[in-house]
Amino acid sequence: MSTLIDAASRDEITYEVDRSLFVEAGAGSGKTHQLVQRLLTLLIDREEPIQSIAAITFTKKAAGELKDRLRSHLTEIAAQGRTEILTGQFREFGDTDRAKKVALDALTGLPSAAIDTIHAFCLRLLKLYPLEACVSPGAEAVSGMEEAVAGAQRSDELAEIIMDLIAGDTSSLPAEILEASGLTVEKLQAAVAHLDAHDFTLRHYGEIYQKFDEHWGELTPTMNAPIPAGQLADREYLNTVVIKLQDILQQCTNPDDALYVRLETLVGIIRQTSRAAGPGANIAPPEYKLGSAGSKPNWGRPGKEVRDEVKEILDEWAQRYASPTVAAAATIRRFLAAYAVDHARARARTGTLEHYDQLYLAEELVRDTAIARHIGEQFRYVLIDEFQDTDPTQLSMVRSIVEATGNRPGHVFTVGDPKQSIYRFRRADVNSYLRARAQTPAADIVQLQTNFRSRSGVLSVINAVFREAFANECADIEFAELVPRPNNDGGSVEFYRHPDVEETSPAAEAADILTAITTALAQGIPLEDIAVLCTTHAVARDGMELLSQHGIPYVSEGSSMGYQEPDIEDLHTLIRAIADPSNTFTRAAALRTSLLGVPDSELSGDTSSQLIDDLRQETRGLSADQVLEHVAQRTDLRAGIAYRNADTENRLHRLDWVIAQAREFARTTGGGLRAYLRWVDGIIDNRDSGATPSWSTDRPGVRFLTMHGAKGREFKAVILAGMCRSHTPRADSVLFDSGTGIAEFSLGGVATPKYKECADYEKEELQKEDVRLLYVAATRAEDFLAVPLEIGKKKDGKFYKTRGKVLAETVEALAYNTAAGDQPQISHVEAPTLINELDIDYAHIQANKEILDAAQSAASKRVRVSATSQAHLDNPATREAAQRYEPVAAIPREAHGTEFGTAVHAVMELAGTAPVEELAETQASLFELEADEVLALCQAYLNSDIVTQAFATEHHREVPVFGTLDGQVIEGVVDLLYREGDHWVIADYKTDVSATAQVVAEYFTQLEFYARILQGHLDAPIARLELLFSREVRRSEVAQ
Repeated sequence: MSTLIDAASRDEITYEVDRSLFVEAGAGSGKTHQLVQRLLTLLIDREEPIQSIAAITFTKKAAGELKDRLRSHLTEIAAQGRTEILTGQFREFGDTDRAKKVALDALTGLPSAAIDTIHAFCLRLLKLYPLEACVSPGAEAVSGMEEAVAGAQRSDELAEIIMDLIAGDTSSLPAEILEASGLTVEKLQAAVAHLDAHDFTLRHYGEIYQKFDEHWGELTPTMNAPIPAGQLADREYLNTVVIKLQDILQQCTNPDDALYVRLETLVGIIRQTSRAAGPGANIAPPEYKLGSAGSKPNWGRPGKEVRDEVKEILDEWAQRYASPTVAAAATIRRFLAAYAVDHARARARTGTLEHYDQLYLAEELVRDTAIARHIGEQFRYVLIDEFQDTDPTQLSMVRSIVEATGNRPGHVFTVGDPKQSIYRFRRADVNSYLRARAQTPAADIVQLQTNFRSRSGVLSVINAVFREAFANECADIEFAELVPRPNNDGGSVEFYRHPDVEETSPAAEAADILTAITTALAQGIPLEDIAVLCTTHAVARDGMELLSQHGIPYVSEGSSMGYQEPDIEDLHTLIRAIADPSNTFTRAAALRTSLLGVPDSELSGDTSSQLIDDLRQETRGLSADQVLEHVAQRTDLRAGIAYRNADTENRLHRLDWVIAQAREFARTTGGGLRAYLRWVDGIIDNRDSGATPSWSTDRPGVRFLTMHGAKGREFKAVILAGMCRSHTPRADSVLFDSGTGIAEFSLGGVATPKYKECADYEKEELQKEDVRLLYVAATRAEDFLAVPLEIGKKKDGKFYKTRGKVLAETVEALAYNTAAGDQPQISHVEAPTLINELDIDYAHIQANKEILDAAQSAASKRVRVSATSQAHLDNPATREAAQRYEPVAAIPREAHGTEFGTAVHAVMELAGTAPVEELAETQASLFELEADEVLALCQAYLNSDIVTQAFATEHHREVPVFGTLDGQVIEGVVDLLYREGDHWVIADYKTDVSATAQVVAEYFTQLEFYARILQGHLDAPIARLELLFSREVRRSEVAQ
């Protein structure tokens, strides 16, 4: 077996647990495997109690996968005294019996082990020390939906306070918040009144507060920030400006000089403005251009120096004019910071902790050295994954724990890759990572370079292109190249650019995407293993529309995209009009939607308005999901979707999913229609995909994801989309100064003193992160990577500013030579040949019927019809089966998504191999579900007579089914097949959203397909089909 280039590093990670290693693990290098191996050394070789270890990961899914892998290995060791770490390769332990016992002990403690996200770990610490943390002993984390509703309520309360202050009413102003801010009532009122006069709206206040609410633990510098004096640019000040300008005029020896004339004119304008202004007025500087005039002989120095001196005087005037507004902004900044902190403290006292509360409260807790020491002694080993995405607060907390115990060697172990730091919008700071790296002894920095994911032909190009891109754009990060695992040759990368592209062309990129899909299909890659990774949701929507037009199946894996579908947007627009009858703009927009379709000429008619009024009356008192369902039915939305769209199944699936999410919102929060709409707005605006729901993606079709959403994933073929979209990094409106820690903002023309400086720095960092994001996306590819670069050039020969500009520049600079033929192919070579811009000659896909037909043909050959789908189709087999089942009453049940069903099925498959509580917790964490809900349903199944008797006799779980019926390929899985006397029974667990009579009939049709295929492979007939619901069982005899 070939030795890996980093084999020694992997051994260090596995066995040298007394060293605090700083591991840099490249993409696809198997870091989770190495984490598990280090944990096994601690648990088995060192016999460390599992309660003394904390393994911190970035997401719940990653934590669940880590715990699941560890459980699998521990289970093997407990049974055999060894475990298979690679195919045919076992890890042995000296004392087999001892290893079995220790593994069993670790398994017992695994469900409660601290293998969690950073926020869950923080919550654990708060529960250990509630009094010290000033937190309610029963503190729990609220759901994302509850958090969104509570945040909206706090914003509403803030809006009421601001409106009262504008009206001169201070009765709603909390005294304790005012005291904490260090402001007087008069000063706050004056600031609010000033900003109101400058069109600073409630929305602006809300936007600042939302940011402060999320980062309240970092607001101490903001609450202590000085408030600059607000000085007026009044008549007296303008007199000093005139004197300064006159002094400059006297330097000119020629009154006919063009600059002299312009400057003299400016002085006249200022004098006239000063005379016209009233006493105490704040006078704005005039917009006056000096041009490029000014002769050096006339002035005794270059004209530019004179103009710069004048500009400096005018800039000082502009700053003085703006200073009252800046002072007002700094005043309300302090008040909003105090407001956010006060509410955070209130949440701590009541124990209703939101996402960020857990982190900030825990960080405050460990500032107490004695407590930090106790925690460090309890968790003797702390392992941190995805260290490059650590934010300053997280890093501070970990350091406090480690330093309190004297920086014991081996106490902390980190894994990360600075090239994959892409979550700056979550306050992840790669510079914190780089500083920590610089403080680590070189001997303790370990590199993992072997990539087990991508083929050599893919890696060689990624290394070549991004080595240059990082050198040009991210020079502060040392680019460590990836090395393919032995015997993983092949793979290819294609860069597409039409030779005649002059302007940036989304249409050409669309053609490239279809070409790439065709190429992948021709290589035998199935549709579901092709991923289009998009820069934005808008790019993804365009791509899905493209595939829909050409009949290529696709699956969206981004939840917020569903809310931005045109049909869903129209539905929510109409819902907004129902929720807010006073908003005439929303009412007009609703009437124009495809649901109502009222022409502009009839918008003012009584009949048109009556449509919305009727819907309001009909939906009064209904929950959000009931309103959505009612409106969808009344407007024939489903029929409209089917009429307007080619991919009807996808679109209807999204509508049902949106309604299901509304149902969950109503159940979880009890919030009304307006609260629901605010929550939807939050999902659309939120880039943090972990905070939003997602739907099932188990259907065949090309995958669409954002590049951020693809982190941690891998696909046979990857296509990068959005490379030609115009892009300039934009800083958020609220930022934190990296030096002072003070929050700075710019909204509605109002800015705090150092916002521009912060924004300039932020844009530089975002530009670097853009390169890292492209690197993350490219390294998801296993066999094939396609990159459309349909980017135009300006007259100076430079590419336009687009997402893919850095790649286009790099590829052009590397000057790759193209292989013979018209297909772009960069094969693996040890030192890639430098070549010119790819001259690819291929026809536009939309005008090339042959290529399109090939794509659709290849797609159809690779899509099998599942029995579930077949049960819904109108064909002879379905009709024949359906006729045998009489309609039954609908079965009411709580709503669960398909991810919930997947988790339940996995637990039922594994039941008996480990405690059901542990299995439920592990599976729930994989899909970010509530473990208690999964456990409750599984225990209901396990305690039922049917499952108890089935498990006690001959039975088989998760039986795969594959065959043909009436010429259709059928595939699926039988949940439970058990023997009952002289016959077999098929049982199916049901956890989905609804069970109408039609749905129940379709379920039995599906099971009959399974029975007909399995019948010939069993030693006895299948006599009965059973649907196992949580509250009852439905049975049907099988026709023989």
